[in-house]
Amino acid sequence: MIDIWTRVYRAFDPLMPLKEADLETLYAERNVSIASDISDSIRMSESAVKVVLTGQRGSGKTTELRRVTRELKDEFFPAWLDVESRLDLFNINHLEVLIGTTVTMYKTAEEKGITLDTASLDRITETIQKVTRKRNLSIDLSAPKLLEMAVGTFKLGLNWETAKDINVEPEVSDILAHISESVAQIQATTGYLPLWIVDGLDKVEFDMAKKIFAESSLLARPPCPIIYTVPFALSHSPQFEIVKTVFSGDVCRELPNVLLFTREGERVEDGFRFFEDLVAKRLQAAQAEGFIESQALRALIQKSGGVVRELIYLVRYGVQEAKRRKIERIDLVSALAAIDRFKKEKVRGLDSERLTLLCQIYRDRPQVLPSEGIREEVRSELQATLYILYYEDGGQWYWTHPVLEDFLEAQCPKKNQ
Repeated sequence: MIDIWTRVYRAFDPLMPLKEADLETLYAERNVSIASDISDSIRMSESAVKVVLTGQRGSGKTTELRRVTRELKDEFFPAWLDVESRLDLFNINHLEVLIGTTVTMYKTAEEKGITLDTASLDRITETIQKVTRKRNLSIDLSAPKLLEMAVGTFKLGLNWETAKDINVEPEVSDILAHISESVAQIQATTGYLPLWIVDGLDKVEFDMAKKIFAESSLLARPPCPIIYTVPFALSHSPQFEIVKTVFSGDVCRELPNVLLFTREGERVEDGFRFFEDLVAKRLQAAQAEGFIESQALRALIQKSGGVVRELIYLVRYGVQEAKRRKIERIDLVSALAAIDRFKKEKVRGLDSERLTLLCQIYRDRPQVLPSEGIREEVRSELQATLYILYYEDGGQWYWTHPVLEDFLEAQCPKKNQ
């Protein structure tokens, strides 16, 4: 028999987003109706709308996309590409994203018992090989090979220079035409227009994301609705204006972190109730109702910063502390020990440049991130790693991760110093 600590530990897996089957029992409703808003935008649009979804890591974007898929599965033909697990995040280009999603569409049809003609995939590979031969590159591609890659790592073997060569006329129009043929075939065979969900692009490194989203219009051109996730730092940079131009007329949505305190420091009970509901549903699924004492849960929620994944990590640490102390619940002592462990992991490795920026944000709770004397890559990194958190409360503002509060209070100069 699995003990209660193991059951709860497994119920709070920070690396496992909710699957569609879990939505009925584990999904906690937000005040921000991102999933329904995106679904309505796709339904009501006359054109093949492209949706760009952003939000900090761990904010729940994948879960909201699962909700969109569930809401639209009877009206569209969803094809889901998880870029993080299927492509190489460190060597990715827009062409691999588009072809990878096209192949995923075929694979999804195959899994549903739908037989499709793969001639369009063959024509895509022929176009790629024509360009690679000009560059004296040898890439062995065919429709069967592409479909084989759909169940493992999808990698065409194209570097950025080759991808740029293909992203010119007439080759790019040829590939887009063949992708359009594939989309049309799915619609003709199933009666539903494909809906592409491309998750994981928010984890691409900042400079790579600029190339993919801001330096080419390729991702905006397939003739079906598509949802892309984009890095939070890119969406809060001047370069995002270029992205919005590329995706002109389409939908840019942001999933903010859950608000637990206003900018003035007032407690937001709705935010705490959301997390209490989320935790209660997971504990119920683990047959461990009441495993976390109320005071302990409030402490863990407060130090999560309103980030779903951060709370899940904190609960896991609390489980380990409770097991170490041989008590079958997380009490306040275990919760505080979990918070302290989490803080030590965050503090480790902070240098003076990063600490300077964090001190500014900790003291001021600014509406715009400081830029003077701070490198862009440092701001981007601290947002990606959740040292800096973003909130919306009648306007946008930033604060440091609350688990760092005691540390920064001791390290940062007072305002009048």
